[in-house]
Amino acid sequence: MRNKVVHEYFIIDIETVWNVIQRDLPLLKHSFSALLKSEQS
Repeated sequence: MRNKVVHEYFIIDIETVWNVIQRDLPLLKHSFSALLKSEQS
């Protein structure tokens, strides 16, 4: 996804970007939260 955004920004499909945000961001947030909790213990 990063490569598309950085190098092909004139042909980005905003619907694809939005789907990635909705699908992957919550998982990423959960992973980071778990990592932070494990580091603080």
